[in-house]
Amino acid sequence: MPEPRARLLVGARAATGAIGIVIGVGVVAAATFLPLPTVVLAPASVTVVPVPSTAQLVCPGAVLRLGDESGANATEASAIASAASTRGATSGEVESRALAATAAGGGVGAPTALLVPAGSDASIAGAQSQSVATSDYRGFTAAECARPSSDAWLVGGSTAVGRTTLLTIANPGAVASTVTLQLYTEDGLVDAPGTNGIVVAAGSQRVLSLAGFAASVESLAVHVTSRGGPVVANLQQSVVRGIDPGGVEIIGSTTAPATRQVIPGVIVSNAAELAGMLGLEGYEDLDTVLRVLVPGDAAARASVRIRPSAADGTGTSFDLSLDAGVITDIPIDDLEDGHYSVEIDSDVPVVGALRVATVADGDADLAWFAAAAALTGDSFLAVAPGPSATLSLTNSGSAAVSASLDGVAFTLPGGSSVSLDVGDGATHLLSGATGLYASVGYAGAAKLGAYTLSASATTEPPVTVYP
Repeated sequence: MPEPRARLLVGARAATGAIGIVIGVGVVAAATFLPLPTVVLAPASVTVVPVPSTAQLVCPGAVLRLGDESGANATEASAIASAASTRGATSGEVESRALAATAAGGGVGAPTALLVPAGSDASIAGAQSQSVATSDYRGFTAAECARPSSDAWLVGGSTAVGRTTLLTIANPGAVASTVTLQLYTEDGLVDAPGTNGIVVAAGSQRVLSLAGFAASVESLAVHVTSRGGPVVANLQQSVVRGIDPGGVEIIGSTTAPATRQVIPGVIVSNAAELAGMLGLEGYEDLDTVLRVLVPGDAAARASVRIRPSAADGTGTSFDLSLDAGVITDIPIDDLEDGHYSVEIDSDVPVVGALRVATVADGDADLAWFAAAAALTGDSFLAVAPGPSATLSLTNSGSAAVSASLDGVAFTLPGGSSVSLDVGDGATHLLSGATGLYASVGYAGAAKLGAYTLSASATTEPPVTVYP
């Protein structure tokens, strides 16, 4: 009897196992042949509208001198008279406020912040100019009112005998900025105390004499970085030869290090009279000079092309080697009167600017022409008062660009430049000029000045953020 029962239990267990196997196979088959639910995950994103803020520019303010008119307080800077400015907005009114003076430039000579109210979609533009004629300062200078930045490169100036170069740092914001300087000369990077931790109080300006960091040097370039709040930095250079004033200049930012740099709108004026003074003692820096700095650790091979705007003009081109970490000044000889563009192509990033001088009846002035950034979209621009104001545009590409100035259309072929007469003391709208490089320049009797055209200041558009 026990054996048949055992066989029955075993048979029952086997049957149960077979049923389980069949059910398992059915489940697998169903999973194989029945459609599974589809899950689609879109990337998480959020559209962020920046807190409405005031779009602003900062105009540098008056030309500065070390000491006052009597010669006292020789270590302190003071303003010489005041600058004239042109400002405007595509809609609404432009507000302005003078920055507090912490080192110099108070009152009518102080830097000025230009603003449009928060929430406005207007673009603003501004520029300033000043003619100076005192016993020891004489010349003309023009400068764009610039957007604050946390990183800026300034190329120009000298602290040789009779040459004074000041660095101005304006902070238009509501919080203090802490600034660091890197100073380069013909001998390399300057290791000097006081170049780190420079505090610029909110709504104020600091003025520093670069002779305190690098005395008796022929060539200067400065890299300015800030923490806490963006700033607007400029160089101011003045020249005295013996007892004769030899020019003033406010030098704005050039473009950041890059393997291609374009300097538009270089003006050569009264070259014949200038040539007659170059041999005089103390007048050596009247010559035209291209200043290039390789800020990295690798030497550079560069090609330079100088093109005239006039179809019958004569330019030049050459190749050169540039040492790493030092400034190289390259004399440019035999340029006739006219407008030119300069293109630098290098195998490592460089920064650069070009110095030109002019003379008339024994008086001299100088200007530094900085490299410009390529324009993007429409640009609202201001032309400061000054002699024979021109808007210069350079097309360094191969394709023609069709654009318009105040609604008047023009086409600029590839590899060419044009200089357009523009009314000074006015604002203009440049449309369709994407990819072009632009500057505003001035030339008169012993007067020379220029500034590059950068993007118009506007409030920030909404931004889509992907976590």
